[in-house]
Amino acid sequence: MKTLTYRLMDASAVRRVVWCALLLALAGGAVQAQELGRGRSWRKGDIRMEEIGRQPLNGKQSSHLEYGVSYRLGGIDEGMDSYIYCRTSALIYPAASWMADGHRTEAELNYMQTIFDIVEVHRRQMEREALLLNRRYQYDRLAELTRERVDREVEALRAASDDGRDSAVVEKVRQQNRRWLNEHPGGKPDFELLPYWWSLGLTVGFAVPAGHLAERWSATVGSLGMDYAFGWRRFGFYFSYSNGIVYDRLAQQMADSAVGYSVEYTSRTDINYLGVGYTVLERPGYTLTPYISLGVSDFWWEAGAAYTIGVRGNYLFHHWHTIKNGAKGKARRLTVSASGNLYFSYIDLDSHTSGPTFGLQLGLSFINRRERVSYR
Repeated sequence: MKTLTYRLMDASAVRRVVWCALLLALAGGAVQAQELGRGRSWRKGDIRMEEIGRQPLNGKQSSHLEYGVSYRLGGIDEGMDSYIYCRTSALIYPAASWMADGHRTEAELNYMQTIFDIVEVHRRQMEREALLLNRRYQYDRLAELTRERVDREVEALRAASDDGRDSAVVEKVRQQNRRWLNEHPGGKPDFELLPYWWSLGLTVGFAVPAGHLAERWSATVGSLGMDYAFGWRRFGFYFSYSNGIVYDRLAQQMADSAVGYSVEYTSRTDINYLGVGYTVLERPGYTLTPYISLGVSDFWWEAGAAYTIGVRGNYLFHHWHTIKNGAKGKARRLTVSASGNLYFSYIDLDSHTSGPTFGLQLGLSFINRRERVSYR
């Protein structure tokens, strides 16, 4: 019976073993690679006669095809998207496969290709089933089950076709498998965004006062802040906090009149906003979201209301679709983006200290969404 070999390529597992075990694994891998040679993927097309070596007839078998399925938990970049999931490949090993002299025919080659198609069918089924897993040992167990399924089906084909001599049986099985492969093309998973999301951002910026505020306060210096948001589809609810330093002219005048000389006087400003926004422009690379908010401005010992309108923009970097921990066919999508927030705010401290401010914040945001995952 042929055996289905697996080459495990998860680098995190290698880092967890001790040096002695690592050396033994490398030595064993070198022996296996020397015996099997380089694997050839099913995706490269049908097997060609020149790929298979010659060997004298050995017992009943007129040919031998060494096959395997490799898998690894890794990622692949496609444009802005990075997919991380269990990726598999159906392989044959031409260096370890052969056809006997006198049996190098198209019928024998078709028999080999039918076996290779069986491996590809089970490879795609394995990749689909892996969407429901979230533990390394579960992937290993799925690999063992896949090996057993392929071995049973290949053995059944061998027995039913008399080692490939009954061309009608071989052709029937091959057509059945080809129809299944055409109906299930595989490839990367399909994603359906779920409606809810949340984000977290760090910001730095400044604000320039006008009107009565400008008579008392200078522009805000060193404004650092945080943005939190959660939303449903294009609607978002935002909470932001920023902290900066302003120069207090009124306090300066009071100090001058009291002590008779000039004193440097600065004050801390804290501004908290709670708002709602709607994303009017959503593209693969950027979004634009107008918003309104109501908040509290705290200038050291004075506090007042803050009414704000503004627009938020996000320039999106890579999306990470993490599927290997996506139990029940769910994926986590993390998007990193550069964020910008341009706003106008009216701050009302009291009748003598009120007025507009114009501000700009730049930052880095992390947007997390969930997705439903399926294969075509």
